Order: sequence, then C-alpha cells, then structure tokens
Amino acid sequence: MDLNEVVKDVTQLLSTEVSAHNIETEFNLNDAPVTGMLDEASIRAATLNLMLNAVQAMSTGGRLTVSTGKDNGDLWMSIRDTGTGMTPEQIKHLFEPFNTTKSRGLGLGMPYAQKIIQQHGGQIVVESRPGAGTQVKIELPANGGTN
Repeated sequence: MDLNEVVKDVTQLLSTEVSAHNIETEFNLNDAPVTGMLDEASIRAATLNLMLNAVQAMSTGGRLTVSTGKDNGDLWMSIRDTGTGMTPEQIKHLFEPFNTTKSRGLGLGMPYAQKIIQQHGGQIVVESRPGAGTQVKIELPANGGTN
C-alpha cells in the first residue's frame, strides 16, 4: 500500500470538517509512492484518527500540514497542526485509554493508532507545545515489521 494514497483518501473523508473549521491544508507528499507491506484498513483508520485530532485541535482555523517520505527502507508520515498544542503532562498521558481533553470523545483514538503502528513494528513520536501546535510523526518499516 502507498501512504500517499491513504493521505489523499483520508483528506477527502475529512474535507467537510476541514472546511467547517476554516483550516488550510498543505501536503508535502513524497514524489515517488511511499509503499510498504502494511495492512491498509488499519493504517487508514489510524491516519483518520490522527488527522481528525489535528483538525479538532484547530476549532477556530489554522493550518494542517501532512508530509510523507521514505528513509533507509522505512516509511514515515508527519501530521502537523497549528492548534492549541499540549503540555508535557498531556503528552505523557496521550496514549492512555479513555484519556481525553475533548468535551466529546472517548479517548481511544490515540491508543488505537499507537497499537496499529506498533503492530506494524513502527512508532509514533509526538512533539507539542501549548499555543504552538502539535506534530505527530509515524515511522513504519516498509516490510510491515516482518523479517
């Protein structure tokens, strides 16, 4: 599967939400396909969760930047928002089930995304500062974690 195609598909799914929140989108997708042996439905669901979180963090508008690439046989995707950002304490609890800062939501999106990425032998790295937005970077082995 190609991460570029996943980004395009998920963006289309979220287009109404993006427009409603007055969000600008920017895509820095790798010129060549970013392909790997991955479970497409799972990666698509994880990407949807991560991009939806970014959109919801920018309730009064902002910029969503999604980038993809391939380094030394590893695939990566970066989802960056200019939203509210998170404190170090919030980041520490980000992957705990039922932990949420939203008025609506179960707090299962991030733990679910993390589980999918880990099942593929990858990792999620989160960088954020209050008032400065958040970047979530997914790193995945191109072989899907199989040897």
